[in-house]
Amino acid sequence: MNAEISLRLPSLLDGATGTELLARGMPQGACTEQWILEHPQALEELQRAYLAAGADLLTAPTFGANPASLERFGLGNRTEEYNRRLVALTREVAGEKALVAGNLAPCGLGEVCVREGRFESVVDNYKDQVRALKEAGVDLYLIETMMDMAEARAALLAVKETDPGKPVAVTFYCDGEGRTPAGVDVLAALIVMQGMGAAAFGLNCTAPNVTAEQLERLAPYAAIPLVAQPSTEGVTPEQLAAWAEKYGKLGVRLFGGCCHTGPEKIAALRKAVDTLQLPLVKNMG
Repeated sequence: MNAEISLRLPSLLDGATGTELLARGMPQGACTEQWILEHPQALEELQRAYLAAGADLLTAPTFGANPASLERFGLGNRTEEYNRRLVALTREVAGEKALVAGNLAPCGLGEVCVREGRFESVVDNYKDQVRALKEAGVDLYLIETMMDMAEARAALLAVKETDPGKPVAVTFYCDGEGRTPAGVDVLAALIVMQGMGAAAFGLNCTAPNVTAEQLERLAPYAAIPLVAQPSTEGVTPEQLAAWAEKYGKLGVRLFGGCCHTGPEKIAALRKAVDTLQLPLVKNMG
């Protein structure tokens, strides 16, 4: 991690990228990474607002910048370039005020490759991205919105083998029953991910109440800090902030938001987190 900045827990992550960029003019269905590079001022404006809101960490917009995902737009051969440029945009905003996380996400290869006995090809897909993120100088990694256990395992393995020593937080998306669209129970995911060396585990893109209900299931088995990044469509900043105490009591030490969580909501969450009486941990990982 950056020698000048350490991520103390509890800490505040930033909020949504995709839904915020859509509100700033990005067309539906566009390649987010390509659009950002063509409209860097939109990302800069958003991330400066998150920094002003009190975020301790900014997430580089590399969610879909793995080769398999980029190839759907005919851009698979630009993985290294895109990750490098996207991290540089976020690093310029973060300066010495916040850490920069490399973002990894579902790639769509897991189910087919595992069925065909090609799990290593999923790992290699993520390794190509992680190598680029490592060269770009990210401080840590966020593996987000995972639904398939094979892809989550592959992404975490890629980081552990390519950039060992860097902290990795993993978050899954699930329904109200705690299952992902691929049928994975998030409790099983927690046990596997922490066993593989994840520094933190949690949920993203779930409603605030579902996030709390499922974290309550996870808490007795969590030996690592938990993460809460709920989707907040229709939720006011004050309503999101009101969940912070509940999340903190369940073991959440990384607070943030997913879809529809803009800077105003992150600012409200900052105030709430700062009032929590939680033990301070010097570093994550």
